[in-house]
Amino acid sequence: MRLLIDTSVFLAYTFEPERIAPEWTAAIDEADQAFLSTSSVWEIVIKHRKGKLPLPGDATSFISGGMDRLQLMPLDVTARHALATVGLPMHHQDPFDRMLIAQAICERLTIVTIDKIIPSYDVPVFGHKPRKTKRS
Repeated sequence: MRLLIDTSVFLAYTFEPERIAPEWTAAIDEADQAFLSTSSVWEIVIKHRKGKLPLPGDATSFISGGMDRLQLMPLDVTARHALATVGLPMHHQDPFDRMLIAQAICERLTIVTIDKIIPSYDVPVFGHKPRKTKRS
C-alpha cells in the first residue's frame, strides 16, 4: 500500500504517538511507500510562523525529524496536482487538504487522515469508509 500522511496525523504522531491507533501505526510501518506532502510541510511552517502551532525547536528540525522517524518520503507539489484541484467538488474549503486530495488521486495514494470531510471525495482513505454525498 502507498500512503499519504495528512498534516494532522503527522502532527499527532509526532507530538502524541499514543493517540494514533495501533492499526494506523502498523499500516505506516508496513506501507510500501509513505509520503508527507510538501503542502503539509508548508502548512506546518505557516502555522508555526503565525504562532498558531508551537513546535519544540525550529520547524526544519521538527519536520525532518518526524519524517525520519516515520520513514516518510517527501511528495512535491506539481502543476499537475494543482490543476487537479480544479475538478474537485467544494466539499472541503481548506486549500492544503484539497491539495492532499488531488495528490492522492493523481498519484494513486491512500490518505491516512482523521478528517471527516476527506472521505466525501473519490479517494481511498485509510480508516474511513467512503461517505455518501448529496447530489445536486
